[in-house]
Amino acid sequence: MTRNAISLVISGQKTMHFAEKSVYANDKEIHFLSAGNCIASMDISKNKAFESILIFFDNNELADFYISNSEFIDKVRNSKKLLSQPYIA
Repeated sequence: MTRNAISLVISGQKTMHFAEKSVYANDKEIHFLSAGNCIASMDISKNKAFESILIFFDNNELADFYISNSEFIDKVRNSKKLLSQPYIA
């Protein structure tokens, strides 16, 4: 992906492949994906339809969001030990 994305699986299952691991996404999760770090595949072998919504945004929009919400983001960051990863579930 060349842009950041929010991935919402409506039905079915999606596998997101990163350099060091694969992540399985289902309809109970929302994933925030950073640009340039992911290849996705969908399981369409079952008789169940796959539906997903992807919302793409660039780094400027991400920076604006961070600036607008920096106080909350800093509060969360300081209250939890967060690992640096190319996605957030």
